[in-house]
Formats: sequence, C-alpha cells, structure tokens
Amino acid sequence: MYFRLFPSNTDPVYTYTCLGAFLGSLGIYEVFSPWISRRLTSCYERLPRAQQVEWNNKITATINDVLCTVFTMYALFFDDKLRYDDLRSDSHWCKLAGAIILGYFTADILEMFCRPKIKWDTAMFLHHLAAAVMAYVSLFWYNFAQFYGNIMIMMEASSPFLNIRNLLLLAGWSKSSRPYTFVSASFVITFFIFRVAIIPPFWEKNKISQETFYWVGAK
Repeated sequence: MYFRLFPSNTDPVYTYTCLGAFLGSLGIYEVFSPWISRRLTSCYERLPRAQQVEWNNKITATINDVLCTVFTMYALFFDDKLRYDDLRSDSHWCKLAGAIILGYFTADILEMFCRPKIKWDTAMFLHHLAAAVMAYVSLFWYNFAQFYGNIMIMMEASSPFLNIRNLLLLAGWSKSSRPYTFVSASFVITFFIFRVAIIPPFWEKNKISQETFYWVGAK
C-alpha cells in the first residue's frame, strides 16, 4: 500500500514525483534559495523582506519551469505515441511534467496562504488552481488529449527568462544593461517560438479525422 494522489490505475511514480515536487519546491523556497542567494550576491540581504520573498519565488518557479520544459520537449520530439495519437496517447514524460506542475502549484498556493500580506495574488491563485485542475483531469483522471496538455506546459519555456529578468531588476541591474538586454531578447525569442510559431503546426495537428470525433462521443 502507498499513499495515492491519483486514480488507482495510475503508476505510483507520479504520486512520488508530485510529492517530491511539492516538498522540493518548499525546500528551494524556504532553504536553498536564501542560502545560495546570500553566497552568490550581496544584494539579497539588502532587499526588503517582501522582495526577498519575491526573489525566492522566482528561483523556485524557474527551476520548476526548466524541468517541465525539458520533459515536455523530450516527449514532443521522442515520444512517438504522443506525436501520432494526439487524443489517446499515454506519455510517461508528459505525466512527469504534469506531476511536477501539480506539486509546484500546490506548494506555491500553500506559500500564499502562509504569507498572505506579502505573497497573496488572487490572479495567480486562480491561475494555479485552474491549471492544476486541468492537468489533473486531462493527464491523470481521464488520461485524454495529452498532446495538447504537453503543448500547454511547454509554452512555459519562456518563463525562466521572464523570472531571471525580474531577478536582475531586484539585484539592481538597469534595463539598459547587457545582462538585462540579453535575457529580455531570449524571453522574446522563446515566447515567439513556444507561444506563437507553434500555432500553425498545432492547428494542422488539430485537423483530426471525423472518426476520431466519433470516438470521443460527438457522433
């Protein structure tokens, strides 16, 4: 017997991954980020408490975004089942990314409740809640249309650069500095690739056969 977060027919590795992401996110937020930041830059100690909380949040989000991007890109390019059956495929790597997302979102929501005066953001709370429910239902409960869930998670590939840009501002870098300019350009490029340029192939993939529509119950 083991503790289950997902339906009984789901591999327990996803439960462990989700719990690991939850505990890991809290560990990064509360311990690792403050510890490493104090050793890498002196500006962290000079930041007000609210900005230190924001700093730790950006570090945690960046690590989770990078992990999920790696898993979803691997699934897209190397998981044949995901690429050739966009509705009924069952991708291990996509589910791993979904489990990480669920763990991180849960940890971030918990942090919001623990520090409401500093960290509470209603829009972000609703975003986390909606995305977590979508990931849970699509990837684990109904196990349906994982190709599209994979694309949605992969769109976060630009988020690390946005987070790093905010970290540079908190660290005192000006918007005209080379690091800020480089990171901003990287953000624009990845945003275009993963959120705009992907639309044409996504649209083409969406032209599935009438028989597939019958399979999902539209007949």
